[in-house]
Amino acid sequence: FRVMIVKKDGRPIGVRAAQINGRVIYLALQDEPETMNWYDAVKVGIPSKEELLAIAENFDEINRAFVRAGKKPLKKGWYWSSSELSSYTAWLALLGTSYLYDYSKNGKYNYVLPVLAL
Repeated sequence: FRVMIVKKDGRPIGVRAAQINGRVIYLALQDEPETMNWYDAVKVGIPSKEELLAIAENFDEINRAFVRAGKKPLKKGWYWSSSELSSYTAWLALLGTSYLYDYSKNGKYNYVLPVLAL
């Protein structure tokens, strides 16, 4: 799988970052607030825990593409996934590794990574 910058009208709009279960994951280059609770994060379109793990596998290459597109690289930190563990908790992924952790959906210190999966 090749990580690449996605363009529209010659301007970078996203990064093709991973492929999982036949779906291609595109990361948005738009900036999002660094802290959101899970309920707000799912409204902007965040990846599942499996998709985040696929992104983590391509972390360095994705960051190089982000820099080529003129954006800041992803942080090595906790990112919300859309995957729920219970009605009170959801999965977080530590990008830069392949570690998952369950956390309260009301927590607000985690990063949000908008994606589109096609």
